[in-house]
Amino acid sequence: MPHILLCFLLLLCPVLCALPSLPQAAPASAAPGRGFLLYAQRMEFYYQRPQAALLPDVLLKLDAVGMLADGEKRLVVAAFLAECLRRDAAARQALEPLIAPPDGRVQTPAVRRTLAWAVHLAGLDTAAEQVSSLLPRRADLTLHDQILASPSPLLRWDITSEVSVLHMYWGAFMAGGDTAYVDAVIAAACRYARLKAGGRQYEEDFDLCRQAAASLYEFTPRHPLVRRQVERAIAATSNPAEQETLRLMLH
Repeated sequence: MPHILLCFLLLLCPVLCALPSLPQAAPASAAPGRGFLLYAQRMEFYYQRPQAALLPDVLLKLDAVGMLADGEKRLVVAAFLAECLRRDAAARQALEPLIAPPDGRVQTPAVRRTLAWAVHLAGLDTAAEQVSSLLPRRADLTLHDQILASPSPLLRWDITSEVSVLHMYWGAFMAGGDTAYVDAVIAAACRYARLKAGGRQYEEDFDLCRQAAASLYEFTPRHPLVRRQVERAIAATSNPAEQETLRLMLH
């Protein structure tokens, strides 16, 4: 199985690895410093120790180094923030000054677009109103309509439709530790195992399912919660191909 470190760590810790199939990491001249890498570590394991007060600083730091300018990376961060907003009143309170600045200060377009996705994916009661407030400009009209027409919550998105959705699932898991996201990745990895065993590599979603399996291979050793779900999936399936693939995750 090819070495892969999923987009969420790639975009936050570009010194950790490089993956040709994903957007290239920032050049060395723009590489984040030690403090920024601490942000990345905190975000990957945020669900173990939530720190809502940290969220605005992280978001603005990501914007400052240009990582929110890329649409795929922006969606990963939005999924992370959405899960925080959905689960934690303290996170909603911490991010409120950025979502609806009391002093009328206008955030950068990248921050506003990230927050618009986040409030929508969080399924907040005021999401539609907040999306409109965050995206009032004519230039954002297409994005505004796209966001409001998109499914919410995130678990309604098809994980095998685009690689960005897979990345978003991991981002959401890291924010709240909800194993429903992990189980969806495991299901995609099991489909990869079945397709490969049956010689059906021609199926449209084969490569995406393969990437799901590769991401599971990366994160299972790093997260005991992920390992637990993989072990449960192994015990629950009688399919030899699925068992063999999932056991690889326990390296």
